[in-house]
Amino acid sequence: MLAAVPVSVIAWDLAKEGHGIQVSTRKVSGSKFKEYKGIMTVEASLSSLVALVNDVPAYPKWIDTCKEGKILR
Repeated sequence: MLAAVPVSVIAWDLAKEGHGIQVSTRKVSGSKFKEYKGIMTVEASLSSLVALVNDVPAYPKWIDTCKEGKILR
């Protein structure tokens, strides 16, 4: 188990890279889950990206293995 270290100090480990996308992970102190970060370049306007993220019911169309998107709270 990790000591109480600020999350920003824990280094990211590159887990996968391909098709212009980098996926990194790192352990989260006090949790059994890993934190994930994806980096990629998108040629789009900020407003279109915000609209995409806000269209929760459409998540299964563009998020791999997502079966349903809904807001819980």
